[in-house]
Amino acid sequence: MSRIYFYICAVTFLSACSMGGIVKISEPSLGSNEIKAQFKDGIFYSDKISLSVKPKNKEGKLLTIGPLIFPVIPIGFGSNLEREKEFLHIVVQFDTKENNYIFDPTGVILNIDGKSYRPNSISEFITKTGPAREGNRSIPGHNWTCDFSGIVSQSSLIKKFKVQKGCLVLEYSLETPEPEKEFNIRINGLSIFGANVEIPTIFFKSSYKGTFFLLMSN
Repeated sequence: MSRIYFYICAVTFLSACSMGGIVKISEPSLGSNEIKAQFKDGIFYSDKISLSVKPKNKEGKLLTIGPLIFPVIPIGFGSNLEREKEFLHIVVQFDTKENNYIFDPTGVILNIDGKSYRPNSISEFITKTGPAREGNRSIPGHNWTCDFSGIVSQSSLIKKFKVQKGCLVLEYSLETPEPEKEFNIRINGLSIFGANVEIPTIFFKSSYKGTFFLLMSN
């Protein structure tokens, strides 16, 4: 399939080539009574720390290709749901230079279809980061991501973590929902010097986002 992409670029434009498209995601927002100033572009800010929550359930709707910044030729319509028919993964990202924050991941409560879930499995704290690429750029939150390769499940070793810049991947015992399914997440486990950091409930509902990335350049 990749040969087709490059063939179209070479024959049609003989120049730099880009890809774009539309993805459907679960977009985060706050309730009507919450202080919006603390929440911007999917990131919650509190004093010396910021936090974002990213469900791994995006769904591709359209894929295009073209020259430079004009990926206008459609080459695909729709793709599988991320983690389809697998347990839902929620990524919690932190950014801070303060080394006294503590996080208890068991306090991340998912509410969906009238039921509440706590994580049944959790990754190690991942500190290897890099820029968000391709479809991940369209997801609200920090504009970087973590290296999820070789994640070690610690379901029997759930514990509190000292927070630094990085991510945790939380797994919940329900099948990954499509973006159309609305849900919310309450984070109760962040503290500093023994005092809880209040984080408002984050609500998720479906939204379409555009994506663009350079495929090849001369």
